[in-house]
Amino acid sequence: MEASTPREFRASFAASTVGRAPMTMQPGTGSSWSDWQNDMVVAEYFEIDKIQRSGGVVNKQQRYRDLADVIGREAGSVENKLQNVSAVLRRLDMEIARGLSPRFKIQQSLADAVERYLDGHPALVFGEPTRPVLDPIEVEEVSIPDRLPMKPKLEVTVERVAKKYNYAERDARNRKLGELGEELVCERERTKLLRAGKGEFAKRVRHVSKMDGDGLGYDILSFDLSGEERLIEVKTTNGPATTDFFLSRTEREVSLERADVWRLHRVHLFSSTPKIFILPPPLERSVGLEAENWRARF
Repeated sequence: MEASTPREFRASFAASTVGRAPMTMQPGTGSSWSDWQNDMVVAEYFEIDKIQRSGGVVNKQQRYRDLADVIGREAGSVENKLQNVSAVLRRLDMEIARGLSPRFKIQQSLADAVERYLDGHPALVFGEPTRPVLDPIEVEEVSIPDRLPMKPKLEVTVERVAKKYNYAERDARNRKLGELGEELVCERERTKLLRAGKGEFAKRVRHVSKMDGDGLGYDILSFDLSGEERLIEVKTTNGPATTDFFLSRTEREVSLERADVWRLHRVHLFSSTPKIFILPPPLERSVGLEAENWRARF
């Protein structure tokens, strides 16, 4: 990837900040960050993330120093603020930049800056999902995430932006993402059976939600190595493993009625480095189920 150098990127961003010149003096200790400083930190965060995702190498410490020179802050403060951005994104169930672990003391002004950036870059949130080029069998199967005793309550600073950019709701509405995830799992099932010498079963794997219509309570009919049926419901997200997902009434009922063969395949980090974990019924052993909608009758 051809990327701007740290100084070129900062100079370009500073020049585009109307009416706000770069600071030449350090603010006093404990002084509040201005909107333009927060905006530059958020823009820098996504620039680092973009370079990393394209396979580039980032000298983070140099970039921290360069940005600190432009906005009049200490390099350590810049790094801490970038980690705060990771915390906001983690609360939004979005992927975070490598090497910037979340710091969860989030100021409202920074959450607002992240919201402004996402508003200006809708492709990060609503962009067309893409399927990475890889052998389906290479999709790593990981352990089921540990279930938290109680999901942490969102900080008030992040609550509004989290509701605005709700990954679970977007995933549910994103039919293309769902279809791509189902296709990946379907191909993975066929490939596993073929490589195990079970071609007769591989030929019988069916993408039922595509061929017979959605609403059966599962998306894929597959088989284990002994030939026993597997009814697979696929839930796909570009977010991390712990992103919430929705379960329909029919899916829930089939999971209970056919608990011996029904499985939920949770595909996450789909567009970057897809991974999968498998939930057997009863789902309550692994996730908390909450009523989300009500039917109104006359």
